[in-house]
Amino acid sequence: MVDFAYHSQHRLFQFRLKHSLARLKPLAVVVSRQVAQKRQSLGAEVGENGRRVSRFRFDDHDRWSLTRRPQESGARVDAMKHHALFVLLFSVTVLAQNPHTSTGSLKRLLAQQGFTGALEGKITIKRLGIFHCGSRQLEVFYHTWEESNPPGRAIHAAYRVVLLENGSRYVGSYKVQDPPAKIARAAIFFDYPKDAGNVIACDDNSLPESVVLNGEGADLFK
Repeated sequence: MVDFAYHSQHRLFQFRLKHSLARLKPLAVVVSRQVAQKRQSLGAEVGENGRRVSRFRFDDHDRWSLTRRPQESGARVDAMKHHALFVLLFSVTVLAQNPHTSTGSLKRLLAQQGFTGALEGKITIKRLGIFHCGSRQLEVFYHTWEESNPPGRAIHAAYRVVLLENGSRYVGSYKVQDPPAKIARAAIFFDYPKDAGNVIACDDNSLPESVVLNGEGADLFK
């Protein structure tokens, strides 16, 4: 009786244990599948956010993108360096060709080379552009001089087109009434009717000794 009761209880325990294990085994599979699904969904969600995909997985496109980014960055840096170098070289070249850019330095140059216009008082000298006189390249400046008098009295003023060769040699000037309207390659134009005279142009490599502007003569002065 004892053995029968013992064996009966033992078999009952085994039956319950097997039944419990049978119920727990599918649960472990379900849990592992859920974890795998979460991992996949996490990888997909992170992958949609761009760069963060590198923390989880890489496909061919991601590897190509991450390899390309440093190359594009390096190319942009090289382009910026080349642009800065070009600007620096251009600036140095312009300054070397045109050392006399300020009004003060231009006044000193003109005084030293025999300019007959006024250099004292209210003076402005503005660079207008480049004018080709045959094979010569001349810089065009607009020189103004004004004198202020007490109220009720006239204000004296004078205006000239001044020409420099190679930025350092004064070659002459013309007295004018108004500033030029346009500097072309081979002519200086004024806003006057053509039949009244509106242009200064060279004969071969020489500046004209006299021109007509707005019906009035303008001589070449030193």
